[in-house]
Amino acid sequence: MSKKKSGSIAIPFLLTFLISLIIIGGAAMIIYQKIDAERNKLSEMEPVGAALSDEDSHTIMFMLDLSDVVEMPEETEPEEEETEEEEDEDEDEDDETYDWEVDETEEEEEKKPVIPQQYTFMIMRSMPYHKEILFVGLPNTMVLGQENKKAEAIYKEGGITELTSAAEYSLDINIDRFVKMDSKAFGRLVDMVGGASYVIPGGVEGFSDSAEEQFLGSEDMEKLISYGGYSGGETQRISTAASIICAMINQANGERLAANLDNMYEELIDMVDSDISAMDYNDSKEAIQFMLKYSGGAVIESETAGESAAEDKKSEDKKDKKEKKETKKAKEEKETKAPAADSPTKTLAVFMTPYGSQSDEEFILDPAFVNEISIYFERPQEKKEHIPEDDASSESKAPKKKSGGEDE
Repeated sequence: MSKKKSGSIAIPFLLTFLISLIIIGGAAMIIYQKIDAERNKLSEMEPVGAALSDEDSHTIMFMLDLSDVVEMPEETEPEEEETEEEEDEDEDEDDETYDWEVDETEEEEEKKPVIPQQYTFMIMRSMPYHKEILFVGLPNTMVLGQENKKAEAIYKEGGITELTSAAEYSLDINIDRFVKMDSKAFGRLVDMVGGASYVIPGGVEGFSDSAEEQFLGSEDMEKLISYGGYSGGETQRISTAASIICAMINQANGERLAANLDNMYEELIDMVDSDISAMDYNDSKEAIQFMLKYSGGAVIESETAGESAAEDKKSEDKKDKKEKKETKKAKEEKETKAPAADSPTKTLAVFMTPYGSQSDEEFILDPAFVNEISIYFERPQEKKEHIPEDDASSESKAPKKKSGGEDE
């Protein structure tokens, strides 16, 4: 009788234990799978880097059209000349003049109204393999194309497509796509990226003269980019515009932008005029996300924007002999790997300001600038076709030069 009682108690106990073990073990497995999935999600970009190449680079013509919000002043007809009798009467009345009257007249003549620029043209070269984005601004007065017309005139006559073709011809580059945005689209883009802290050039109306950085939202950026009263003329304006965009990108959280890239594309593509298709975006998506995620924070050591040739040479001399012997291919393979947390930082976005002869009416580009930017825009399979035969031996060896945050 006692044996039957102990056996009847043991069997339910074992069953209960097994069932509890299955329940607890199953829950533990589910939790582990979720944790493992998160780990895989964080490291899923690493294989992408190993597959990147110069083929993932692309060039886009960006254009900010503010003609819907910036009104140009109407041309006024010259006033009719006064008759001789009226002039004689005025001379009699104005025999006596005072210093304060003269000074006031001079001040009125000096204070000419600042006319904002309706159009801003900028070329963006995205290079995910090298974790770098280059911006090249085009002055509105820059002479472009076979017909030697100014950029603004080309756009007004033939639109963004004709302007892109003219820029390709004059800069000797290939431009893959274009994006034309208005004030509303630009404002939304700035809000998504997050604005920027920036040292505003002195003498800009509506802003305080300060050597300290000031935070710029979308409206402030738009005012600075379109401001037509810079002392350095159109070249300074386009240089300031490029440096502001670079500051915004470099100060943004790259991981956040990479994670929200789909949402940003889906919203902005409906607000702009562009020939970028959904297929184009899908083909470039992973490369762009990798570049954003691994640039700006912990990135493979590289040159920073604005280094002079002397600084480049000095830093190069300090490198280890073993590193000097390292082949270019080996360096590139090294850069594609996900960087360590303590890796040196690098500036993601840089810009170059065109230089040449500038007047109030037009800007003539120096041919040397075309050679300087060629190393950014040439792809390995295009170099032989892209460089003129006569200059292939000399121009292809031109040193790399970047223009950082300084106006030329």
